[in-house]
Formats: sequence, C-alpha cells, structure tokens
Amino acid sequence: MIFGNMFAKPTYYRPQRTTDSIVVYLAPMQPAPTTVPYELQGHVSPDTWAVRVTAITRVASQYNKPKFERAWTLLAMLSTVIVPIIIYHVLIDRFRVQFDRFGFVENNHDADRFIEARWITFGVFVGLMLLFILPISIWKFIGQRRVNKMLAGWAKEDRVLRGTNNQLPTWKVKTPGVFRPTIQLSVTIPASHTPTSFHPDAYLPPYLSSASDMPAFSKAADPAGFPRMSTVGTFPVTFDEKSKV
Repeated sequence: MIFGNMFAKPTYYRPQRTTDSIVVYLAPMQPAPTTVPYELQGHVSPDTWAVRVTAITRVASQYNKPKFERAWTLLAMLSTVIVPIIIYHVLIDRFRVQFDRFGFVENNHDADRFIEARWITFGVFVGLMLLFILPISIWKFIGQRRVNKMLAGWAKEDRVLRGTNNQLPTWKVKTPGVFRPTIQLSVTIPASHTPTSFHPDAYLPPYLSSASDMPAFSKAADPAGFPRMSTVGTFPVTFDEKSKV
C-alpha cells in the first residue's frame, strides 16, 4: 500500500492557498492547466500563466522517468543487500577463517582475517550506495537547476516590464523526485496596499504642516470640487492659560 501510493500516477490538484502563496501541483506527463488561480488573476495574465506553466512542465518532465527510477531503486535495494552478503561469505572461505561451535573465531589470526572481511564488506556496501545514489541525485540536481535558471530569467523580465518599485509575485518550483512524482509550483501573492479614505488631493490642516510651507488657505471650494480641510474646522493645539483648571 505504501509503495502503491508512492509510485501512483500523478494527478492534478486544485490550487491550495497558504499564508502568502498559491501552491499548484502539476503532473509531468499531462497537459498543463491554463486557468489562472483566482488570487493571482490581478498579478499574472492568462497568456503569461499558460506559457510559463507549460515551460515548467516541459523542462521538469525531462528529468522525470518513473519506470527507470523504479527499476533503479529496486536494483539498488537488492544490490546493497545481496552483494555484500555474497562477498562476505566468499572472503570468509578464502581467508579460511575457522569458527568454533558457538560461532566465535578460534585464534587471533582468524580474528584479524574476520575483521578484515567485515571491513571489506562494509566498504562494498558504501560503494554500492554511492554508485546508485550519486548518479540519480546529480541528474535530479541538474533538472532543478535548469528550472531555477528559467525562473530567474522570468523574474528579471518582470522587473524590466513592471519596474523595480512594484511588488511582483515570486515563482518557485520543486521538480519531481524519486519518491515525489509531482511538480510543485508555488507563487507568492504580492502584499496589497492598505486602503485609505484620505484623498491624495486633499489639503492638510494647518496644525499638520508648518505655516511657512503652506500657502494661504481660502474659504472657497477647491476647483476640483473637493472642500479644503480648513473649511471643515481645525482642532486647537494650544489652549489659553486661563482655561486650564
């Protein structure tokens, strides 16, 4: 059951909302979804989403070979168990190590040979682990690096088109692993500006700005139709000494 879920054919999942990002799971061997998640519709255009998701799926799929990886994993498990056992018994017979009826070596010479055979067996085990792990790890690393390089190019493109002062979504991708058949796409949601009811063209009241920096206020309405703040009334910032209790 565990291996059935581990090697199950990947399927699409609905976009999942986290604290500050949208996570979408992509299947390497299936068409990429072209619908932009609702939270990103104001930040990513449908054309940009379709092109980028398709490119991510295409590049990541080149480094995902499920059948080969399953066969490689199975071969690694069998080899790291069977080969050291066979080599251990071959060395024991070749060194002619003698054991007593309780399974202990009979003399110091046999003890040295026995320890040597154990160390050789352990070295073979480590060598087999590196032989099977390093190639596939390097292969997966190259795929992740290619995707990261592509994402970095898109980030530079967005900065050029939208400017450096605007908050832009950040794209992150986890390519498929040996035990993770899906492509995980994470896009951060830019923080929205806090809404305010203060109009940018409104005049500040006198007590918020120095009198020397402000022109003389008029009781008349602003030409644009907005009343000047001075006509609404100001809050006194000084009091007469006689009014203090």
